Amino acid sequence: MSLTATGVTTDLERPAPTTRWGAIAFGCLLLIVASIVAYWPVSHNGFTTYDDPDYVTDNGYVKMGLTADSVQWAFTNTQQSANWHPLTWLSHMLDVDLFGADNAAAQHWMSVGIHIAAAIVLFLTLLWMTSAPGCSLFVAALFAVHPLRVESVVWAAERKDVLSALFWMLTMLAYWFYAKKKSAGRYVLVVICMVLGLLAKPMLVTLPLVLLLLDFWPLGRFGRETPMKLFIEKLPLFALSIAAAIVTIVAQKSGQAVGDLTFYPLGLRIENAIVSYAAYLLKTVWPMQLSPFYPHPGMWENPTIPMGRVLLCAGVLIAITALVIVLARRAPYLLMGWLWYGITLLPVIGIVQVGKQAMADRYTYIPSIGLYIMIAWGFAHLVAGLAPRETSTGDERSRGASPAAKWGAKGGLVVIATIVILLCVIRTNRQTRYWKNDLTLWSRALEIDPHNFLALDMIGNYYLKHGDAARAMAQYNAAQQARPNAVEHQHDMAGNVYAAQGDTDRALREYERAVKLQPNLPETHNNLGQIYSQRGESDRAIQEFRAAIQYGPMLPQPYHNLALELARRGDVKDAIQYWEKAIELKPDYAAAHEGLGHALRMQGDLKGAADQYRAAIKNGLRKPDVLGALAWILATDPRDDVADPNEAMKLAEECNRSASGNNPLVLDTLAAAQARNGKFVDAIATAQNAVKLAQSAGNDKLANGIQSRIMLYQRNQPYLEAPQTK
Repeated sequence: MSLTATGVTTDLERPAPTTRWGAIAFGCLLLIVASIVAYWPVSHNGFTTYDDPDYVTDNGYVKMGLTADSVQWAFTNTQQSANWHPLTWLSHMLDVDLFGADNAAAQHWMSVGIHIAAAIVLFLTLLWMTSAPGCSLFVAALFAVHPLRVESVVWAAERKDVLSALFWMLTMLAYWFYAKKKSAGRYVLVVICMVLGLLAKPMLVTLPLVLLLLDFWPLGRFGRETPMKLFIEKLPLFALSIAAAIVTIVAQKSGQAVGDLTFYPLGLRIENAIVSYAAYLLKTVWPMQLSPFYPHPGMWENPTIPMGRVLLCAGVLIAITALVIVLARRAPYLLMGWLWYGITLLPVIGIVQVGKQAMADRYTYIPSIGLYIMIAWGFAHLVAGLAPRETSTGDERSRGASPAAKWGAKGGLVVIATIVILLCVIRTNRQTRYWKNDLTLWSRALEIDPHNFLALDMIGNYYLKHGDAARAMAQYNAAQQARPNAVEHQHDMAGNVYAAQGDTDRALREYERAVKLQPNLPETHNNLGQIYSQRGESDRAIQEFRAAIQYGPMLPQPYHNLALELARRGDVKDAIQYWEKAIELKPDYAAAHEGLGHALRMQGDLKGAADQYRAAIKNGLRKPDVLGALAWILATDPRDDVADPNEAMKLAEECNRSASGNNPLVLDTLAAAQARNGKFVDAIATAQNAVKLAQSAGNDKLANGIQSRIMLYQRNQPYLEAPQTK
């Protein structure tokens, strides 16, 4: 089968001699250097508030690092981020162990490193499959440094993209290894690589079809084996894809990420898919105006796409499809690349709508490889076919392209390819800089589309977080004008501004208007509950917290707030179960650990209370009442597996320093800790000061209690408090 559009056999089609390891090393080094230059600005980039909190900065399990509990959560959780990708979670946890949860630059460089590894494996796979080092390197270089890659590589929340891509490439490499000499062991290696990729992201569901495309070109197995046999060979891989697809659909539905037909009717989804297929083509050729968010037409007041645009895009797609079919015999790489592009985009093209975006740069991460293959081999073979040929006089036939012409054509291709890669590096470097923080990222999005409502909201959130309520409100108002069919959102944002300013009356009115227009707003219900709680309207507060849990079952804050309200009403037993749920969702939720600690202490479970106080302190909550409560338990509990006199002393001393030595309760705790450590003289002196302060405050009950403990200290006995279970 000829591989060129000219039908003339050239040296590009013939198996090349074994590529020297020096050439391979040069190609790998080129990919590494170009990628480092392209993504260097990540050294100064932080995290964004766009999904990064769910994946890293506010995810308690990830911030725990690799522990038994966090690993179990990674494999069992299906609601967080509306995805099931345990290997991705484990990679984030490993980052925390290696670099710390707040080291954004190091975590970004880890993603860059994984991306570089994927590019190198892609280069080696194509090289060994095709024996075409130039084309293979060009495809891998485009994959490595094309500006469309920035979103996947430098956005911390998209670690799943680069990680799954690495295993995608490894699966192809393992498949080439298997196709060369089939064996059960080699096939198992293919399965293992694909499983690992699916555990990173379900994008690999289309990989079995891509392996069939590789059978067509460049492996040429279609000529040696029947298509049905090749299909049956991949049935285990298709089974994996089906299983992953089912798990993904369940996870996305449980995470409430799937859009319904009310906002995204099927006709609109199909139209948007057609336009997106064409738009990705344009952005591949001309990667400008790249935005972190492209609003879906279903978000607007009148959700329509101009029919002229749809027909034009459909015409372009049909024309390209017809062309690659016509040239399938002479240029099979065109058909293979085009089908790669079309098939791998299917899971993210929007027929099943997830999120509010019409399209996303990250969705091209794998599909674009098919286009790069079309470009690389297409131009190489076109130039080879157009090269001038040596001829002789008389009836002699052409003897092929002259050596000078061939080298000239190759040199021209190298120059063009180098220019293209350099331009991509420059553009990618600049695009990476936009991801420095929320303000730079979303300001860029507004430059591209002044009506981008999400960008306006995110900038408003940025200003509100930094204390500029007036500018935040201006951004929210602009967002409302950009999206007039979402009036409830404007009321919600206005409520946030007023709440930040301490104007709870106006905040309450805005929140009530928001939930009246759209009840499905869990954060708003939670905010309403907090305001009602502050006003002493406990019943209404509980009602709002329960509504927040109903509409946002993965939000830990409503569980904590509901537990607080129940505990205030004396319903400690029910409060405990809500605190436990809040901690299950957010293991580093210090306030929930504190609340649960107080509740368990009231129930007489001092060991459980001590564990919760320790967890609260570990997660940064060093409040005097938490320190003092834990110190008291560790100093007075008679059980050896609970008491810890040394720790009790340290905590009590810290607590006393915070109170400047003027709190009788703290001094009483310090005296108990001193006595438990055998320092009875110090304990007596400390306790006597506590008695004076308690008497001065008119707290005779406390003073009498401390006096009774002084009598124990005078007999060189510590005060022990027998645990009581209610």
